Amino acid sequence: DKTPTPVLVIRQRGEAWTRPFAAIYEPSLDGGSIQSVGALARGGVFSGFKVVSRVAGRSVTQLVLVQPTADGEFADPALGLTFRGRYAVVTLDERGAVVSLYLGDGTYLRCHARELTAARSAFADYTGAANSFPPTP
Repeated sequence: DKTPTPVLVIRQRGEAWTRPFAAIYEPSLDGGSIQSVGALARGGVFSGFKVVSRVAGRSVTQLVLVQPTADGEFADPALGLTFRGRYAVVTLDERGAVVSLYLGDGTYLRCHARELTAARSAFADYTGAANSFPPTP
């Protein structure tokens, strides 16, 4: 932590889709905000990550979905989540309400009652001006 440019090298035997790993990079001056990282899977097949952070004193959960192909599908009824595509991010507040939906490469993303459809990519922010998130200090 005293060097000007930290370096991290990760080597893994095996194909990344069957044996995935993640490198979560969080630059921080005050200890960081990430509290936990866990895998999302469907039928034992890796489908993404659940990242829980603490931002401005509030819990934020991001579901980072990744599929091996652009026509990949993921559904998790317990999370109220359906996704069709290669990459998407769902951001939830501490109550589990949808803050935003991001389709990086996909055609359909639904979480709870929020839904996003696109030809390839799109972003929807559900915070509104009166409910800015994270809250301004």
